[in-house]
Amino acid sequence: MRWTDHKTVGLQYGLTALVFLLIGFLLMILMRWQLAWPGQPMPSWIAFFLGESNARAA
Repeated sequence: MRWTDHKTVGLQYGLTALVFLLIGFLLMILMRWQLAWPGQPMPSWIAFFLGESNARAA
């Protein structure tokens, strides 16, 4: 293992946790959108992150 300093490992752990938290948040928003409005296109700010082209104009 290349990085053994406890400060570096702690920063990597924190940043990785933050990235996965944001991914989980985006998935949670998508699931709630689908449950609330089934069959409707996603809002443009969500579709931007996914690269979708069928988003409604917000």
